[in-house]
Amino acid sequence: MPILIYLILGAAAGYLGARAMGLRSDPVTVLALGGLGALVGVMGLRLVASLLHAGALLGAAVLGALAALWLWRLVVERR
Repeated sequence: MPILIYLILGAAAGYLGARAMGLRSDPVTVLALGGLGALVGVMGLRLVASLLHAGALLGAAVLGALAALWLWRLVVERR
């Protein structure tokens, strides 16, 4: 179902973009390119989001490890 929504929104965006750019092409081509652009854009956005998510997880893991090492050093130095 979301793919259908992306295609519909992409077709509308393709139509509006073609009008804004003054592109003279047949409606089927404009709508198909808009739909394809929407699918590629969504996949690219998902890739960027997953990479950012992985980076955030790595950052949280490093901070957690630093906190654990700091606490360990505090406990060991008290002995």
